[in-house]
Amino acid sequence: MANTGTGFEGETLIGQGIGASPSFAEIGTKSGLTEHGVLIGEGVGAFAATGPGVAGQVLQSGGPSADPDYSTATYPSVAGTSGNILTSNGANFISSAPATFSQIVTQTFTVSGTYTPTAGMKYCIIECTGAGGGGGGVIAQASNAAAAGGGGGGGAYARGPFSAATIGASQTVNIGLGGAGGTNTGGNGGIGGNTSVGNVGSLIIAFGGGGGMGVPVAVNSPHATGGGGGFASFVLGQFTAAGGAGGNGISVGTPTCISGFGGGSGSGCGNTSQISTKNATGGSSVSANGVAGNSYGGGGSGSLVSSLAPGSTGGAGADGFVIVTEYI
Repeated sequence: MANTGTGFEGETLIGQGIGASPSFAEIGTKSGLTEHGVLIGEGVGAFAATGPGVAGQVLQSGGPSADPDYSTATYPSVAGTSGNILTSNGANFISSAPATFSQIVTQTFTVSGTYTPTAGMKYCIIECTGAGGGGGGVIAQASNAAAAGGGGGGGAYARGPFSAATIGASQTVNIGLGGAGGTNTGGNGGIGGNTSVGNVGSLIIAFGGGGGMGVPVAVNSPHATGGGGGFASFVLGQFTAAGGAGGNGISVGTPTCISGFGGGSGSGCGNTSQISTKNATGGSSVSANGVAGNSYGGGGSGSLVSSLAPGSTGGAGADGFVIVTEYI
């Protein structure tokens, strides 16, 4: 066996593989490593040394052009309970149980108020429906004249998820009020109010439906336009749906008139087939008020008047609502 000699101080005998003799090479400093330190390769010459770091830190690569270094954050030294996950507390990582929900709680608002989260709420889904618009009214008609008001539009619908941090201690809930029916002098129906959660709808908002057109003249009116459906305002992460438009009031012939139906809400709660209960035909004297919006967010239907009958009022729109589904 060949003698490789004693080498120099600080060198270590290193194998060179099959077919070659081991030889000494300098891989450490003469003074040795700091206690619990780690060697770092320098490409040529002696290895560099780094300290042991702080308990819980991990040694991370610095990439191809920088030395490895210890992480700023610390990590748990044991696995923890089975099924746990690593979560950040803002400074370090800890082993914690994954978020789970033990119950679901629903809070419903049909009048304005304040939403205060149930203790332990982690996330919630908020649903809003805007109020329906009112139907158009019609003034008293002349002999053999007829007119019908347009229906009010339905309120929009909005739905979105929110964390406990976003909700905070509480949030303002504003329930939109249904638009008033048009007056019996041919007034237009009122616009439905917006429904929202948060200061001035800062979190989520569903707009109210438009009012139906009234007929303020005592003469055959071919049609009175229905109110537009509530506008659907899209916000990132939220689902929205516009309300249905109200139907046109129709007056034709000798005379015949049909009032405009109220539009359905974007949530599907409002009745989409509302119509005044009477039609005027063959010159008969008929006056029928509009029908109020059905359920939440539905538009009111228009009214109708025929042949010397007194004026009639449009149906009022239905109020909006808010449902908060909490996950605790």
